[in-house]
Amino acid sequence: MTNLKQKTRDWLKEKYNAIVGNVEFFNRYSGKKLDLFNLFDTLAIFNHAIYGIQITSSNNFAIHHRKMIENKNLFFWLDTEAFAWLISWSKKKIKRGGKAYKWEAKIREYYLMDSREVGKKEHSKLKVDNQVIVWDDYS
Repeated sequence: MTNLKQKTRDWLKEKYNAIVGNVEFFNRYSGKKLDLFNLFDTLAIFNHAIYGIQITSSNNFAIHHRKMIENKNLFFWLDTEAFAWLISWSKKKIKRGGKAYKWEAKIREYYLMDSREVGKKEHSKLKVDNQVIVWDDYS
């Protein structure tokens, strides 16, 4: 099994020359991993900004997306003008019928928007101070 957190750290350092830190820890008493603010596995600094990043496989993308948009802490994080990403990794065949694979990242970026201006964009049902979380996908 591939360590997706390590793959993400290496990818961020290579692509964005980012400073990357782990903020997810194992609590030996509860036997569970704990995320920063119950949202992020990793923090990265690049492009003069701070990014909170949740990392998952493509199979668990929907579960992690729902976890993020239902968490009120994401409102406070985004209100500081920091960025929030959900990165999912999937293996894709390089050539049809071939055996070689490459890893591809899908990035979902979250941001705040006034609920009266959302229009047809997908957004969270949760509102804080008349703002909702909206998102866009990048590859």
